[in-house]
Amino acid sequence: MSADPRPPMAQITDDSLMAQIQRSDQRAFRDLFARHYNAALRYAFLLCGNREDARDLIQEAFVRVYRGAVQYKMQGRFRGWLFTIVRNLAADRVKRRTVKTTGSPAALSAAAKAPAPPVREGGSSFLAQLAGLSDEQREIIVLRVVEEMTYAEIASITGLREENLRQIVSRGLTKLREKGASNELQPAE
Repeated sequence: MSADPRPPMAQITDDSLMAQIQRSDQRAFRDLFARHYNAALRYAFLLCGNREDARDLIQEAFVRVYRGAVQYKMQGRFRGWLFTIVRNLAADRVKRRTVKTTGSPAALSAAAKAPAPPVREGGSSFLAQLAGLSDEQREIIVLRVVEEMTYAEIASITGLREENLRQIVSRGLTKLREKGASNELQPAE
Protein backbone atom coordinates (compact mmCIF):
# COMPACT_ATOMS: atom_id res chain seq x y z
CA MET A 1 0.00 0.00 0.00
CA SER A 2 1.58 3.29 -1.08
CA ALA A 3 1.46 6.45 0.99
CA ASP A 4 -0.32 9.54 -0.31
CA PRO A 5 2.40 11.91 -1.61
CA ARG A 6 0.18 14.97 -1.09
CA PRO A 7 0.53 17.15 2.03
CA PRO A 8 -2.33 17.10 4.58
CA MET A 9 -5.48 18.92 3.42
CA ALA A 10 -5.03 21.71 5.98
CA GLN A 11 -1.75 22.67 4.30
CA ILE A 12 -3.15 22.80 0.76
CA THR A 13 -4.53 26.20 -0.20
CA ASP A 14 -7.69 26.72 -2.21
CA ASP A 15 -5.56 28.24 -4.96
CA SER A 16 -3.40 25.11 -5.08
CA LEU A 17 -6.50 22.98 -5.40
CA MET A 18 -7.82 25.26 -8.16
CA ALA A 19 -4.50 24.94 -10.01
CA GLN A 20 -4.86 21.16 -9.81
CA ILE A 21 -8.47 21.39 -11.00
CA GLN A 22 -7.26 23.44 -13.96
CA ARG A 23 -5.18 20.38 -14.83
CA SER A 24 -8.34 18.21 -14.58
CA ASP A 25 -7.52 16.70 -11.17
CA GLN A 26 -10.84 15.21 -10.01
CA ARG A 27 -9.51 14.49 -6.54
CA ALA A 28 -8.63 18.16 -6.01
CA PHE A 29 -12.17 19.10 -6.99
CA ARG A 30 -13.60 16.61 -4.45
CA ASP A 31 -11.28 18.06 -1.78
CA LEU A 32 -12.30 21.63 -2.57
CA PHE A 33 -15.97 20.63 -2.58
CA ALA A 34 -15.64 18.90 0.80
CA ARG A 35 -13.82 21.90 2.26
CA HIS A 36 -16.45 24.47 1.28
CA TYR A 37 -19.72 22.55 0.94
CA ASN A 38 -21.13 23.19 4.43
CA ALA A 39 -20.35 26.92 4.47
CA ALA A 40 -21.74 27.41 0.96
CA LEU A 41 -24.85 25.40 1.88
CA ARG A 42 -25.46 27.56 4.97
CA TYR A 43 -25.15 30.68 2.83
CA ALA A 44 -27.43 29.32 0.10
CA PHE A 45 -30.01 28.32 2.72
CA LEU A 46 -29.89 31.82 4.15
CA LEU A 47 -30.50 33.30 0.70
CA CYS A 48 -33.32 31.02 -0.41
CA GLY A 49 -34.83 29.78 2.88
CA ASN A 50 -35.32 26.24 1.61
CA ARG A 51 -32.96 23.29 2.07
CA GLU A 52 -33.73 21.62 -1.26
CA ASP A 53 -33.29 24.86 -3.19
CA ALA A 54 -30.07 25.50 -1.28
CA ARG A 55 -28.71 22.06 -2.22
CA ASP A 56 -29.64 22.66 -5.86
CA LEU A 57 -27.88 26.03 -5.78
CA ILE A 58 -24.73 24.52 -4.32
CA GLN A 59 -24.66 21.77 -6.89
CA GLU A 60 -25.00 24.33 -9.68
CA ALA A 61 -22.40 26.60 -8.03
CA PHE A 62 -19.80 23.84 -7.90
CA VAL A 63 -20.51 22.90 -11.51
CA ARG A 64 -19.74 26.53 -12.37
CA VAL A 65 -16.59 26.41 -10.25
CA TYR A 66 -15.40 23.36 -12.17
CA ARG A 67 -16.29 24.79 -15.57
CA GLY A 68 -14.87 28.20 -14.69
CA ALA A 69 -11.67 26.90 -13.13
CA VAL A 70 -9.62 27.95 -16.15
CA GLN A 71 -10.67 31.59 -15.71
CA TYR A 72 -10.09 31.61 -11.94
CA LYS A 73 -7.35 34.03 -10.92
CA MET A 74 -5.09 32.72 -8.19
CA GLN A 75 -5.39 35.50 -5.61
CA GLY A 76 -6.31 33.60 -2.47
CA ARG A 77 -9.97 34.62 -2.76
CA PHE A 78 -11.68 31.37 -3.66
CA ARG A 79 -14.28 31.48 -0.90
CA GLY A 80 -15.38 34.97 -1.92
CA TRP A 81 -15.59 33.85 -5.54
CA LEU A 82 -17.67 30.81 -4.59
CA PHE A 83 -20.03 32.86 -2.41
CA THR A 84 -20.44 35.39 -5.23
CA ILE A 85 -21.45 32.56 -7.56
CA VAL A 86 -23.96 31.29 -4.96
CA ARG A 87 -25.35 34.80 -4.44
CA ASN A 88 -25.76 35.37 -8.18
CA LEU A 89 -27.43 31.99 -8.68
CA ALA A 90 -29.86 32.74 -5.84
CA ALA A 91 -30.71 36.12 -7.38
CA ASP A 92 -31.21 34.51 -10.80
CA ARG A 93 -33.47 31.87 -9.27
CA VAL A 94 -35.63 34.55 -7.63
CA LYS A 95 -35.89 36.41 -10.94
CA ARG A 96 -36.85 33.25 -12.85
CA ARG A 97 -39.53 32.35 -10.31
CA THR A 98 -40.95 35.86 -10.40
CA VAL A 99 -41.10 35.88 -14.19
CA LYS A 100 -42.63 32.39 -14.35
CA THR A 101 -45.32 33.02 -11.74
CA THR A 102 -46.45 36.45 -12.87
CA GLY A 103 -47.16 38.07 -16.17
CA SER A 104 -48.10 41.68 -15.63
CA PRO A 105 -45.67 44.51 -14.85
CA ALA A 106 -47.80 45.45 -11.82
CA ALA A 107 -47.51 41.92 -10.44
CA LEU A 108 -43.75 41.91 -11.04
CA SER A 109 -43.42 45.18 -9.13
CA ALA A 110 -45.48 43.83 -6.23
CA ALA A 111 -43.39 40.65 -6.11
CA ALA A 112 -40.16 42.65 -6.03
CA LYS A 113 -41.43 44.61 -3.00
CA ALA A 114 -42.70 41.56 -1.13
CA PRO A 115 -40.68 40.46 1.91
CA ALA A 116 -38.50 37.41 1.60
CA PRO A 117 -39.86 34.18 3.05
CA PRO A 118 -39.14 33.92 6.78
CA VAL A 119 -36.36 31.74 8.09
CA ARG A 120 -37.97 28.63 9.53
CA GLU A 121 -37.76 28.16 13.27
CA GLY A 122 -36.71 24.52 12.87
CA GLY A 123 -33.60 25.41 10.83
CA SER A 124 -31.40 26.46 13.72
CA SER A 125 -31.64 28.68 16.76
CA PHE A 126 -29.16 31.09 15.21
CA LEU A 127 -31.22 31.48 12.03
CA ALA A 128 -34.37 31.82 14.12
CA GLN A 129 -32.73 34.71 16.02
CA LEU A 130 -31.94 36.38 12.69
CA ALA A 131 -35.51 36.11 11.40
CA GLY A 132 -36.38 39.64 12.58
CA LEU A 133 -33.60 41.28 10.57
CA SER A 134 -33.77 42.55 7.01
CA ASP A 135 -32.48 40.22 4.30
CA GLU A 136 -29.42 42.42 3.88
CA GLN A 137 -28.60 42.48 7.61
CA ARG A 138 -29.12 38.74 7.90
CA GLU A 139 -26.86 37.97 4.93
CA ILE A 140 -24.06 40.26 6.07
CA ILE A 141 -24.16 39.14 9.71
CA VAL A 142 -23.98 35.49 8.67
CA LEU A 143 -21.01 36.19 6.41
CA ARG A 144 -19.25 38.14 9.17
CA VAL A 145 -20.15 36.14 12.29
CA VAL A 146 -20.72 32.58 11.08
CA GLU A 147 -18.40 32.43 8.09
CA GLU A 148 -15.89 34.79 9.77
CA MET A 149 -15.23 36.68 6.56
CA THR A 150 -13.43 39.98 6.60
CA TYR A 151 -15.27 43.13 5.62
CA ALA A 152 -13.14 43.23 2.46
CA GLU A 153 -14.31 39.72 1.49
CA ILE A 154 -17.94 40.61 2.17
CA ALA A 155 -17.57 43.82 0.14
CA SER A 156 -16.32 41.80 -2.82
CA ILE A 157 -19.36 39.52 -2.61
CA THR A 158 -22.06 42.13 -1.97
CA GLY A 159 -20.63 45.18 -3.74
CA LEU A 160 -21.13 47.30 -0.61
CA ARG A 161 -18.43 49.50 0.92
CA GLU A 162 -16.70 48.24 4.05
CA GLU A 163 -17.89 51.26 6.10
CA ASN A 164 -21.49 50.45 5.17
CA LEU A 165 -20.97 46.81 6.08
CA ARG A 166 -19.66 47.76 9.53
CA GLN A 167 -22.77 49.88 10.13
CA ILE A 168 -25.09 47.12 8.95
CA VAL A 169 -23.42 44.58 11.26
CA SER A 170 -23.45 46.99 14.20
CA ARG A 171 -27.11 47.91 13.74
CA GLY A 172 -28.11 44.30 13.19
CA LEU A 173 -26.30 43.07 16.30
CA THR A 174 -27.82 45.92 18.33
CA LYS A 175 -31.28 44.93 17.12
CA LEU A 176 -30.60 41.29 18.03
CA ARG A 177 -29.39 42.27 21.52
CA GLU A 178 -32.52 44.36 22.05
CA LYS A 179 -34.57 41.25 21.25
CA GLY A 180 -32.57 39.19 23.70
CA ALA A 181 -30.48 37.20 21.22
CA SER A 182 -27.58 35.18 22.57
CA ASN A 183 -24.25 36.87 23.24
CA GLU A 184 -22.47 34.43 20.90
CA LEU A 185 -23.44 36.68 17.99
CA GLN A 186 -20.22 38.66 17.98
CA PRO A 187 -17.97 39.11 14.97
CA ALA A 188 -14.43 37.80 15.28
CA GLU A 189 -11.98 40.67 15.43
